Amino acid sequence: MYLVKAFATSNQIVDTASTDAHGNLLITIKKTWPVGMYRLITLTGQSFDLILNHENIDFTTTGAGMKASFHVIHSLENLIYYRYMGVKIPNQKKLKLLRSILKSYPENDPFYQVLKTQAEKLQSQIHSVAEKL
Repeated sequence: MYLVKAFATSNQIVDTASTDAHGNLLITIKKTWPVGMYRLITLTGQSFDLILNHENIDFTTTGAGMKASFHVIHSLENLIYYRYMGVKIPNQKKLKLLRSILKSYPENDPFYQVLKTQAEKLQSQIHSVAEKL
């Protein structure tokens, strides 16, 4: 498994690690590593992001479908991040579809307003979660 520093356009490997016989992973964060967004990448190419800030981070995942089974147990910043992303990502996917439909749908059709209201509701949910964090 690789731990990489995540940049906007690239990743830089900062460490490698393996799980033990029980599937536990331990990476010792070096004080010289800058606080920020990092990514764990498996040899099969699965990955997920972690905010490293020199606190202990405890999480679980099944390994198969890591993102779907990923659960933060201890790390306030990562709990907040994944709570927000848990709303933002699915809502953005739906918004992308709705906006595409809205562009080509006749505005005078009554269903247009239903679509528009749903898009506004999804956007509002993203803002609401962000404000509560």
